[in-house]
Formats: sequence, structure tokens, C-alpha cells
Amino acid sequence: MYEGFAGCKLWAPRVLLVGTQANLASKDAASGVESDPEVLLDEMQQRYDVDLIIEPHFFVVDSSTTTSTEMTMLKRAMATVKQFICEVCTFSD
Repeated sequence: MYEGFAGCKLWAPRVLLVGTQANLASKDAASGVESDPEVLLDEMQQRYDVDLIIEPHFFVVDSSTTTSTEMTMLKRAMATVKQFICEVCTFSD
């Protein structure tokens, strides 16, 4: 079993957190349900930091707008993850 930085497994799945209801994401938890993207990201990283490689950015996108800045950033992040996977697959062959 190979381990990387801070004990994180090199084989661990890479995770992008994406919220597709941008209009519902708010810093206000008046409904009793936490919807602050930063808080959710922190919670996920604390729970799964050794088992998963969680990208340090929570993407909140309006799925009906494909040209938004956030959607462009998500596509870029996905391309980076894809490149990493291809490099690891090539390296392990």
C-alpha cells in the first residue's frame, strides 16, 4: 500500500464537490439545514481526509448556464483530474 502526503492513500478516489442548485446555496441556515458551501467542504474534508482526495473548492453552479465562470472552473478542475488519472494509469503500466 503506497501512501502519499499526510498519510493520504495515493490510490484514493479524487472527489469534486458540486452543488447544482446555485439559487439554494446560501450562508443563511435559517431552515436548520446547513447550505454554506465552505462549511460543507470543511466537514467533508474532516470526515474523509485520509480515504478520499477532496479538491479544495466546492463548485456551486447553475446547471442551466454552461458559460458561467463557476462552470468553466468546474470543467477545468475535471480536466486536471482526468490528466492526473491518465498519468497515474500510464505510470502504473
